[in-house]
Amino acid sequence: MSLGTDALALVKDVKKFEAQLAKLAKAEKSAGAAIDRANRQADQIIADARATEQKAARYWEEAKIKMASATAVVSENDAKVLAAKEESQRANAHEGRIAKAKQKLEQDSDTLAGDVAAFQLERKEFQARLAEFNDTFAALSKTLLG
Repeated sequence: MSLGTDALALVKDVKKFEAQLAKLAKAEKSAGAAIDRANRQADQIIADARATEQKAARYWEEAKIKMASATAVVSENDAKVLAAKEESQRANAHEGRIAKAKQKLEQDSDTLAGDVAAFQLERKEFQARLAEFNDTFAALSKTLLG
C-alpha cells in the first residue's frame, strides 16, 4: 500500500500545486491589470504635462510679444517726452526773443514819442515863423501896392 499512499500524496501535492498555480496566474493577471492601469495613468500624466508645457510655451510667446509691445510704447513715450522737452526749450527761447523784441519796441516807441514831440515843437515853431512871414509879407504887400 505504500505505493497507493505515495500516489495519493502525490495527487494531493499536484492538486495543491495546481491550486497554487491558479492563484499565481490570478495574481499575475491582477498585477498585469495594475501595470496596465499604471501605464495608462503615466501616459495621461505625460500627455497632461505636454499640454501644460505647450500652454506655458504659448503664454511665454504671448508675454514676449506683450513685453516687446510695452517696450516699444515706453520708447515711443520717451521720444515724445524728449520732443516735448525740446519744444518747451524752443518755446522758452522764442518767449525770450519775444520779450527782448517787446523791450526793443518799447524803447523804440519811447524814442519815436520823443521824436514826434520834437517834430511837433518844430512844427509849431515853423508855423509861428510862417505866420510871422505872412504878416511881414502882407505888410510889405500893402506898402508896395499901396
